[in-house]
Amino acid sequence: MNSFVFESYSFDQSRMHATFNYSYGKDTYVETLQLPADMVTVEYDSDVLQRALQLYWIAAGISYYKMYFPPKLAFADPALQLTKEQAEFFNDLYLNGLGEFLYTNKLDPSEIATFSGTKVEKRAIAQISDQSSGTLLPMSGGKDSILVAERLRAANEPITPVYMSTGPSYPKILDQFGEVIIFTRTLDPKMYQAVDAYRGHVPFSAILSAVLVILAVLTGKKQIAHSHEASAAESYVEYNGLSVNHQYSKSPLFDRKLADYIDTTILKGLSLYSELAEYSELQIAKAFVVEGLWRKYKGQWSSCNQANYKVGHDNTQLAWCAACSKCMSTFLLFAPFVPKSDLIEVIGQNMVNNPVNNLFIRQLLGQTEHRPFECVGTVAEMRQAVRSAVATGEWPELSAYLQT
Repeated sequence: MNSFVFESYSFDQSRMHATFNYSYGKDTYVETLQLPADMVTVEYDSDVLQRALQLYWIAAGISYYKMYFPPKLAFADPALQLTKEQAEFFNDLYLNGLGEFLYTNKLDPSEIATFSGTKVEKRAIAQISDQSSGTLLPMSGGKDSILVAERLRAANEPITPVYMSTGPSYPKILDQFGEVIIFTRTLDPKMYQAVDAYRGHVPFSAILSAVLVILAVLTGKKQIAHSHEASAAESYVEYNGLSVNHQYSKSPLFDRKLADYIDTTILKGLSLYSELAEYSELQIAKAFVVEGLWRKYKGQWSSCNQANYKVGHDNTQLAWCAACSKCMSTFLLFAPFVPKSDLIEVIGQNMVNNPVNNLFIRQLLGQTEHRPFECVGTVAEMRQAVRSAVATGEWPELSAYLQT
């Protein structure tokens, strides 16, 4: 029993329900996607859909593989083997996407299992239809995707917001950007009950991107626009020769690799890109204010994962916990650009004066071993944010951190 096995996957259009099966020894796991009813409005190529489902199947399998961290990977059906190029893509995703997981569990990166590409591809890749139009935009109610949505609307690009649901509610702010596609991803509950299983971070954005590809095929959209920023490229810590990046699957490098995978393996001409690929977190915060979005959406948006995205939590109205590294990063990023009273009103408190956040500030400024393992700004831009905030004269309490 030393192989994690990719068993099968299927899609039932009558129920808009996809099923993905995995096993390790006697342990079996079933993950599902529930897509909205009546979502399919175009004729699609079934082979293209199968390739999109395969992308999700292997990307989502990382959540179950990492529980056991076995030395080998296998496919139950030999017909589902990978090509050399596919194997290279997924080997990169599994190694770099699990970097934080390897670091926190003190596992050797050289021992991660790898895919072998033995399949010879004979079928030509389909070309996207000339009738394809519109853009899928994943949104959760944070500053980045709101900025992208506003910019695409200003350019008269039709957008369709997409939201992954974990419960009966979703952020109502999304209704302001069009009819929202809401899908449900259900992980096998047995994974939470497994004894002695490894736990840790997986490359969620890669899994989300795979869903978006499926949705694009079924709805005839021409492109997928992410809100991934340039800051996502920076490593958090070096570990056994591996650059550990919490945001690897949001990085410009991975987005380019995924876009190439889609074009050469699934559907030629279906575009995946990030509108903010050249922007740092600090530049995004400034643009959010300068372009009037801070004022327009004040009190409606939030970038806090802790307060808004717990399973079963009612997140109709978004909130801030004001006690996590993501809130702290956002607080500091906006401090140079909005009045102090406004920032405190939106977040709910002066986070700098709360001792609970002292460690987060030091981590963000590079005064500890590594940044918080969250989607936060780089050390350089967080230092610039603090310097600029102090320079406004409104934040003398931040001065002490510049002298540490």
